[in-house]
Amino acid sequence: MKTCENTVNNIAAIFNSSNNLQALGVTDSSGRAIGIIVRSDLFALIGQKFGREIYMNRQISEIIKSVDMIYYKRNTFSVIDDISETLKSAENNFFLLVDAENNFKGVISSFDLVLFLSDMMTRELKAAQRVHSAIVKDEINISTDKISVSGSAEMAGKTGGDFQYIRRIGENRLFISLCDVSGKGLNAGLISVAVSSMYAAYDFSKGISTLIQKINSYIYGLFEGEIFLTGVFIEIDESTGETAIYDMGHSMIYMLRDGKARSFGNHKENFPLGIQNDIKPVISETVLGSGDFLISYSDGFPEQCNNGNEMFTEQRVLSIAMKYRNNELKQIKDILYEELKTWRFGQAQSDDMSLLMIKYK
Repeated sequence: MKTCENTVNNIAAIFNSSNNLQALGVTDSSGRAIGIIVRSDLFALIGQKFGREIYMNRQISEIIKSVDMIYYKRNTFSVIDDISETLKSAENNFFLLVDAENNFKGVISSFDLVLFLSDMMTRELKAAQRVHSAIVKDEINISTDKISVSGSAEMAGKTGGDFQYIRRIGENRLFISLCDVSGKGLNAGLISVAVSSMYAAYDFSKGISTLIQKINSYIYGLFEGEIFLTGVFIEIDESTGETAIYDMGHSMIYMLRDGKARSFGNHKENFPLGIQNDIKPVISETVLGSGDFLISYSDGFPEQCNNGNEMFTEQRVLSIAMKYRNNELKQIKDILYEELKTWRFGQAQSDDMSLLMIKYK
C-alpha cells in the first residue's frame, strides 16, 4: 500500500525490487483506498519515448487506476459469482479489498481467484477419487459350488463411469450388475458411487424393476437426459439357474452355449437410464445349465483402437472368451486384457472399460 503523495520514481523502485509484485494499492493520508497502480501499466508508461523524463518525478495521483472494491470479509464464492464474466478474460484484473469504511485491506486479482478455484477443485477431485475407490471396486470375484462371477474395471482417468457390483440378496439369489455412465471423469465417477450406494441400501424384496426405475429417476432428475447410464441388471437363482436379465440400453451381454454366442433380444425395448423420466423395464429370462457362460462388457472394451485406428471389436472379445471358456474366470480375464494390451500396441486407453463374466457350474 502506498499513499498518493508518492512519486512515480518511488513506485517504480518498489516494483523493481520484486518481480512477483504486480499491483500496489493506493490510499489517501487516512488509509482509505483510492485505486491501484498496475506494474505493467506503469512500465509501459515510463518506457515510451521520453516517458522517464515526463513521469518519473510526478506524483502517482496522476496515474492511479480506479478499480472495483470488494469487502474483505465477503464470502469468496459470492465474489466469484459476481465477477464470473471477468474471470473468463485472459487479462489479469485487479480489485481492492476494503472494510466497511473503505479502509485499505489488500489487493486481489482475477488470476488469484482462478488459482483459488483450481486449488479447491484439485482438492475436491482427490477427495472424490478417494470416495470412488472406497465404494466402487476395481475387481469383484465370487465362487460357490454352483456359480463363479468375475468383474473388473479400468478407468481411462483417475475416476470414471464403468463399474460392476455383486450382492447376495437371498439364500440362493445373487444380484449382479455392470454399468457404464456416459462420458468420463468426475461426473461419471460420482454417479457410479451414487448408484453403487443405492444398490447397497436397496430392499431387493421390492424387485429389480423398481430399483431400475429409482436409478432412472435419480439420474434424469439431476441431468434431464444430458448424462445417462447403460447397464445390465441380473438376478440369478444359483440353485436352479433361473436368471432374469434387464438390459437397459447396453446390448453387450451374451450367453456362450454349445459353441455359440447368443444375445438377448429384449434390450431393444429398454432405453438407457436417465434419457426419459418414466420407464417400464422389459425383462429377459433364461435358465442357465452346467457350463453356460454369460459375458458382458462396456463399449470401451471392444472400441479400444490400435495405432492404425482399428477397433478391437466385439468379435475378438467373444472369440477369445469362447476359446478359453473352460478356463478359470480370472485366467480368461487376464488373457482378454493381455490380448487387448497387445492390440493397442502402446496406444493410450481412450475410454473406461469393464468386463463381467458369469459361469454356471
